[in-house]
Amino acid sequence: MAFKSLICSLVPAFAAAMLFAAPAPAQQVEGIAAVVNDEPITTLDVRNRMMLILTSAGIQPDEETLARIQEQALDGLIEETLQLQSARDFEVEVEEEEVTESLRDIAARNGSTLEEIDQDLASAGVDIETLRHQIRAEIAWQILVNGRYGSRVRVSDNQIEVARERVIEGASEP
Repeated sequence: MAFKSLICSLVPAFAAAMLFAAPAPAQQVEGIAAVVNDEPITTLDVRNRMMLILTSAGIQPDEETLARIQEQALDGLIEETLQLQSARDFEVEVEEEEVTESLRDIAARNGSTLEEIDQDLASAGVDIETLRHQIRAEIAWQILVNGRYGSRVRVSDNQIEVARERVIEGASEP
């Protein structure tokens, strides 16, 4: 698939302390971590995604882990930005109710409610919109790929079983 030219300029890695610093006052401007086809990804976006990853994993990171998570967060945001841009190019729209329903499914699988997830994230300093953005990109990309390749994709029961076993084996790994 041909994407618009990707212009990605990264700012120097910000210190681990920045991750845990108090939120910036409203009048303070966040820096730009990357630009994807003229669409900026801010350091606040990266920091929020890092907090989401840390909260989801339930780990206390060291400097090396923070650097790895920062890279993972930025890479994920760049990929999601490209996915959402492609979805817009093909006029794929994701309704807010679809995102909310996906969040409800996640909550149900974890024996929780949407309100509890929201509270847990808020208590960890994570804005629920960070997770909603990630889910919106996943849904949009799934719709786009299914629309374009769905009729040509064939998955056997054996492939499903192998993938399921791989997920089960990986569940115990950090």
